[in-house]
Amino acid sequence: MKLTEAKLKHMILETLKESWRDTYWSTEDGLKVTIGEIDDYLGPSTIDVNPIEIKNQVLKSRGKDRLPVGPGITSQARVDKANLKFPIITAMKNNKHVYVLDGNHRLQKAVELDKPLRAKVLDLDDPETPQKYIDLFG
Repeated sequence: MKLTEAKLKHMILETLKESWRDTYWSTEDGLKVTIGEIDDYLGPSTIDVNPIEIKNQVLKSRGKDRLPVGPGITSQARVDKANLKFPIITAMKNNKHVYVLDGNHRLQKAVELDKPLRAKVLDLDDPETPQKYIDLFG
């Protein structure tokens, strides 16, 4: 295989690229939680969800009027490329979705196309939920 400058740059960028599982949230006091850790905690089970309902609940809980993706926002290309076969991950409190931890682009695409969606749900009211997740997202 001939290694061109372009191939070398591509290989370096791929090596340095942060893994999806390494994406994290942290607090000022040093608490850090990765999406991979949450995904492992939730396991493989998913539920059917109504994308419009999730969008509305999240927006209301966050005091926003739109998701951080979609028409008129810089990531519409990512929305268009989003693969709806992968579930989103949400945090839920008081039986309402309050945060999309992973999958804003998939959620927006499902809303735009009026397509069903699967989700993994972190229930912040469940007594089994680790306190650090409640501290970060509750």
